[in-house]
Amino acid sequence: MAIYTEKTPGAQAEQSFLPVAKGNGVTTGITYTSRSGGFVIDANNICRGWGKMVLSSKGAQTGDFTIDLPLAVKSGAVGQVVIGARTKIVATKQLTAKLAGGSNSIVFADALLDGTASTTTKIADLSDDSSVEFTFAFPL
Repeated sequence: MAIYTEKTPGAQAEQSFLPVAKGNGVTTGITYTSRSGGFVIDANNICRGWGKMVLSSKGAQTGDFTIDLPLAVKSGAVGQVVIGARTKIVATKQLTAKLAGGSNSIVFADALLDGTASTTTKIADLSDDSSVEFTFAFPL
């Protein structure tokens, strides 16, 4: 799931990281079957990366479901997230994700395609063996 198949001019070498799932900002009790991720910072100071995780337990957390990344979005800017494959995450409409300026957390939401009626995805909407793959890009 590499970001580039060949060296991009001005980009650093891909670095690895472990995505961190949280329920209401807390990780206690959340465990993983597997998780991995990678990112590069290009010559324009844009962080581009990918991540995937499979939970073995969502713990007893409540509240919003988020995934932490290794770096934060530039304050006042917005990042992009694309959700790839996912399993056992309840979304009655369309599972979406966003990265707000100044934050390093992907926030998941259940929204209509026109952006209305959005509700933040809760950790309770996951199963103990939920999985998600994603890509992201944001300015630093």
